[in-house]
Amino acid sequence: MLDYRIETFLVLCECGSYRQTAELLHITQPAVTQQIHHLEQEYSCKLFNYANRRLEKTAAAETLELYARAERLHEQALREQLKKKDPQKKLRVGATKTIGDYFLVNYIHEYLREENHSLTFLVDNTERLLRELEENRLDFAVVEGFF
Repeated sequence: MLDYRIETFLVLCECGSYRQTAELLHITQPAVTQQIHHLEQEYSCKLFNYANRRLEKTAAAETLELYARAERLHEQALREQLKKKDPQKKLRVGATKTIGDYFLVNYIHEYLREENHSLTFLVDNTERLLRELEENRLDFAVVEGFF
């Protein structure tokens, strides 16, 4: 997680104004100043100077900005990776026609609501379903009657 002071620093780099940074982040201008001073103490360097009443980044600020932007991208990639749930769950199911058409429909819909679930569904006769099961091409089969 990026330090909130680094986020403040990046916003200040983008807009070039302490006042505007404070408004965008919904904090006070002294808070922005304090956070930038903290970073300057942390990294033992000056980050911004005023030239002709205009805020300018120092060479150290340019370096920190490159690092911070890269770190922000890495964090976004990490969050996306962590957001992904379990790997894709693939289920291979077989059923006879009556059960497949009438009984399992609601269960299939419920299973497929999860974005990381996929389903291969085979509706066929009992003999073929049992053969597919024995040959490990189905995870399970739902059949009616005796077999």
